[in-house]
Amino acid sequence: ALKYYKLASNKGNSNSQVSLAKILQKTDSDESISLFKKAAEKGNIEAQEYLVKKFTQDNDPENFDKYCKMLIKNGNTRVPLEFAVNLYKSKKFEQAFYYFSLLSSVNHPIASYFLGIMNFYGQGCEKNTKESYKILKELSDKGIEKASSFIEDHF
Repeated sequence: ALKYYKLASNKGNSNSQVSLAKILQKTDSDESISLFKKAAEKGNIEAQEYLVKKFTQDNDPENFDKYCKMLIKNGNTRVPLEFAVNLYKSKKFEQAFYYFSLLSSVNHPIASYFLGIMNFYGQGCEKNTKESYKILKELSDKGIEKASSFIEDHF
């Protein structure tokens, strides 16, 4: 099987690159990462998620950001959203605001809700109640109950 994974990987098959990368993780980590990167560049979401998690652990913000943006661009928002929420919970508001903004750019309602809340309180940004209301009102109009409740309680 290894022989065929290598052949397919060399021909650019991203699924084979990921499979081979997994096999090589313990014996040749540099080659493994190289294969994950090649697959990620081809749009392989599994490779992108792996690299986002790896670069989070390695505390490599530049590469983390690169692959996080790839995931968001490809419509896979689960891992970036988890990361942004964890940043928010850790009170790293500027970083959280940045990632919620990226997610919001692809109309992610949870990210937009956080941006509305953060604008209201000035977390990671200048306090801007007008922007907060605008964001939350759009969400409320789309049926997001938490946004409606926040508007009722705070505006």
